[in-house]
Order: sequence, then C-alpha cells, then structure tokens
Amino acid sequence: MLEWLAANWLPLLIVIIAIVGVVIFILKKKGLKQTAIDAIVWAERMYATEEGKEKMQKAIDYMQEVIPFLKFIPDSLIHSFIQTTFDQIKEALEQVPNDKKTLPAINEDTVG
Repeated sequence: MLEWLAANWLPLLIVIIAIVGVVIFILKKKGLKQTAIDAIVWAERMYATEEGKEKMQKAIDYMQEVIPFLKFIPDSLIHSFIQTTFDQIKEALEQVPNDKKTLPAINEDTVG
C-alpha cells in the first residue's frame, strides 16, 4: 500500500482536491441546509409508505450521494442535522404572526 501511495501520490492528490472542490461548489450553490431540505422532500416523495426510521435513513443516504464527503461522517451526526433542520422548518411554518403589519397607503398626490 505504501509503495502504491509513493508511486501514485500526485493523481491521488488531484482526485482529493477535485472532490473537495466539488463539495465546496455544491455547498456554495445550494447550501447544506437546502441539501438537507431536498433530502427530506426526496425521502417523503420516494418512500411515503415506509416507517420514519427508514425515511430518515433514505434522507441520509441521499445527502451522502449528493455530497460524497459526508460518507466519512457518522450517520448519527447527519441524522441530528437533518432532524434539527426539519424541526426548524416545521416551527417556521407553524408561526402565526401576532400583528399583521401593512405598508401605509401611498397618496398619488405626493408621488411625482
């Protein structure tokens, strides 16, 4: 193994840099939270009849497929991140504004 690494370190380094570059591109393009949201939506659509644990595992697998670097991170951390994101989205959707604020009416006489 060490002999192979000594002989092929440059191509390996190029591959690693390319993978890191792709991960950074994906994260900048979509963002990690958006990827988690996409994973949740994808799991719900594709596996609507499966139990919750299986759905979560499908969401984790999807994130690891989209961002290959996540395969090196324990599933429990990804699970925690996805669940937190889901809870935040759910809480945001359940928020009811206390006071509906409207913009003041614009008087046509004062414009132009």
